[in-house]
Amino acid sequence: MLNDRFEEMWVYALLLDVTDMYAKCGKLNDARSILSETKNHNSLDDLLGIFTFTDELTSPVAPARIFKASTVDSNNLIPKLLPHAVKSIELLKGDGGAGSIKQINFAEGKLKHQIDDLNQENYVYNYTLIEGEGMMDMIDKISYEVKFEASCAGGTICKMSTKVYAKSNFELKENEINAGKKKVMGMYKIVEAYLLQNPDAYV
Repeated sequence: MLNDRFEEMWVYALLLDVTDMYAKCGKLNDARSILSETKNHNSLDDLLGIFTFTDELTSPVAPARIFKASTVDSNNLIPKLLPHAVKSIELLKGDGGAGSIKQINFAEGKLKHQIDDLNQENYVYNYTLIEGEGMMDMIDKISYEVKFEASCAGGTICKMSTKVYAKSNFELKENEINAGKKKVMGMYKIVEAYLLQNPDAYV
């Protein structure tokens, strides 16, 4: 049950600014998935219970469009694309920029995250998961750094770094992370598919 809950946390946190929705990077090409997916640890982080993951994803959609859809306007777009999973996304504090706090309301449960940086010129989005029902007994927080860069093919390369600050005695298993990521990628495809089907959206 604990493992299932963590996987759910990983999926939703990444998806929604993404969302995180993570998704926050847009859908990947069906044939292109992840260019690199690595799990990096150093001895100090291991001792402190900090787990770092890096991902690099590709999309045929331009960075500006993916950034606007998955990040800037995620409050409106994500609940429309995933109505059965995401009921709403509320801005509890701030104007949507750095220091703002968002709450993602799911069919069951909710998450809160704080926006640390939202750079609309360089397409950089950093945020931290600070509250989640049934999750904070496992972790202190999860921090995300997401950057959307233009690819040579005219699409996007999304570089993402995730740091999980786990509480003592919490074991993070590779298979749980991989299972969560696969679900996230499927959700990202929904965002990208929407943009490809609606070429005038978020231009």
